[in-house]
Amino acid sequence: MRRRALGSIIGLLLVSGCAATAEPSPPESWQEYDTLTALADDASLIVTGVAQRHTGTDERPLVQFSVTSTLEGAAPRDDPIHVALDPAEPLDLHPGFHYVLYLEDGGTSEAFTVVGPGAFQRSPGGSTFNRIASAPHGLPPSVTLADVASP
Repeated sequence: MRRRALGSIIGLLLVSGCAATAEPSPPESWQEYDTLTALADDASLIVTGVAQRHTGTDERPLVQFSVTSTLEGAAPRDDPIHVALDPAEPLDLHPGFHYVLYLEDGGTSEAFTVVGPGAFQRSPGGSTFNRIASAPHGLPPSVTLADVASP
C-alpha cells in the first residue's frame, strides 16, 4: 500500500512538472495596460497619425484616421483608416490632434480597434506625445517615436 501511494505521488509530480505553463492572459480592462510593452504585445499595428473626422453611429462610433507612420506591423492598405471607439471608454480622438495608436485589426469589420487606452496624443503645433489624461499612470508621461518602436 505504501509503495502504491509513493508511486502515485511521483506520477502526479511528473505530470505536474511536465505540464505546459499557462500563457499570461491579456488584460481584462484597458486600465491594466500600464506599460508600453503590454500595449505593444497585444497590438497588431502601432501607428502615428492625425484624427480626421467622426463617422459611424452612437452605438458604433468611428473616427477617420490618417496614418503618417507605421511603427510596428504591416502598414494599412487604405488611408485614411477607420478606428472604432468603445462608447463605454473615455477615449476620444479629437480631429486635428496627432496620436500614437496601438491597434488591433478588426477583421471583417473594416475598422481597427484601439488596444488599451490609446495612450498618447499631441495637440496641433505640439512637439511631444503626451499621455492622455485617462491613461494609466504607469505609462510614461510623454514618449518619443523611438520609445514606442522599441519599448
